[in-house]
Amino acid sequence: MIPFSDEIVRELTKRNKYIIPVVEIYSRKTDDIASIGAPANAIARWSNTCFDWTNSTGTYRYDAKILAFPEARSYIDGRVNSAEITLSNAERGANSSSRFFLNNSVKGCWMVIRLVFPDHPEESVVVFWGKCKRPGVIDNESVSLSATQELGNHKQEIPFRDYQINCPLEFARPGGGCLGNQTLAEKSIAYRNAVALYGTAGCNKRFSTCVLLNNNSYFQGQQVVAVSGQFSYITIEEVVKRVLFWTKRKKVRVVKTDSWSSVNQSESSETVPIAFGRCQIQGHPFTWADVGQQVRAGEM
Repeated sequence: MIPFSDEIVRELTKRNKYIIPVVEIYSRKTDDIASIGAPANAIARWSNTCFDWTNSTGTYRYDAKILAFPEARSYIDGRVNSAEITLSNAERGANSSSRFFLNNSVKGCWMVIRLVFPDHPEESVVVFWGKCKRPGVIDNESVSLSATQELGNHKQEIPFRDYQINCPLEFARPGGGCLGNQTLAEKSIAYRNAVALYGTAGCNKRFSTCVLLNNNSYFQGQQVVAVSGQFSYITIEEVVKRVLFWTKRKKVRVVKTDSWSSVNQSESSETVPIAFGRCQIQGHPFTWADVGQQVRAGEM
C-alpha cells in the first residue's frame, strides 16, 4: 500500500489534477532513492515534459524524453512487479537517449517512477522502484527500458499450514502444542482438569471447547463465521391496467428486499503460506459475501 498525505489525497480528488509522472535512474550503489532530495543523486531525470522541480532541497531539471506515461504492472501471483518506459531518440548528439545508454551501463541501476505535485513541491510519491534490465530495441525514433522490482529472495520457500477448521495443535503437549508459551500451572482450572481426566485427549480441537477451557487465544484453526442480512433495491416494473376494451401500460418504481449471506470458499486441503517480513504472495480466498448486487471476496 502506498501512503498518501492528507494534502495529496485532496489533490487526487480534485477534478483538475496537476500531477507530473517522472522517471529517475540511480546508480547501483545509491541508498536514498525515495526522499524529495534523492533526485540530486540521479544520473538521469526524465518526464514527458521539460520542467524544474524546486523544493527545500534544491532545484532538479527533468528532460522531456518519455513518449508516454510510464507503464507499471503489479501482480498478486508469482510474477514480479515490473515497469517499462519508452524514451524519445529523435535528438542527436550528446543528449540523445542512445548516447546515454552507450555511456552508462544501466543494467542493474535503480529505476524510480515518482509522482510530483507542482502545487505541493515538498510532496512526492514513489509508485515503483526496481532494477533496470538491458535496454530494448534502439532505433532512430525511440528506445525502451524495463525494470523489475527488487524483492530479495522472492523465490524463497516459506512454511505453510493446512487450511482446516479444527485446531492442528496437540493438546497439552509439553514444550509446545496449545500450551504455547505458558506452563500447565499457568493454564485455567478447566484446562488443568481436562488434562488430569483425559490427558492429551482432553480437547476435540473445536473452537467452542477452546473457549470452555479458557484457551481460545492459542486456537490455531481457521474460523469462518457465516453472516447474512438483507438489502433493498429499486426496480422498474410494468403494470397493465384494463379499462373496458382498452389496456393501459404504466411503468412504476418498486422497492424490493432480498437477502444475502457469506460462503466459505476454501477447501479443507488447501495450504495457507505463512510469511514474516516483506514478501509478495497471492492472496488466499477466505469467504465470499453477496452485498447488494455485488460479490465481494475477503482474502487473508
